[in-house]
Amino acid sequence: VASRMVATSAVLDDLGVAAADHPTGMGSCYPSEAAGGTSVPLLRVAGNVTDLTAQVGASAAAGVMAGAALHGDLIQADLAARLAARTTTPTR
Repeated sequence: VASRMVATSAVLDDLGVAAADHPTGMGSCYPSEAAGGTSVPLLRVAGNVTDLTAQVGASAAAGVMAGAALHGDLIQADLAARLAARTTTPTR
């Protein structure tokens, strides 16, 4: 009898990220895109909450990738805000 792995997170549930069955049937986890992207903007996940088989090394690497991607997301959001302010500010 195989065990069923189930990732749970009250925080992710409260933010509207729903757990889903893993494609292999081994359990359920929170689905993510590359670098941990979720259905919630600027929210990224890493480790075995999204990859049921991830051990320490893989989870740490996924965390680094998610952090780097989030950094890029924040830079893009800041740039968009600055460009929007620039186009709405009257020039002399």
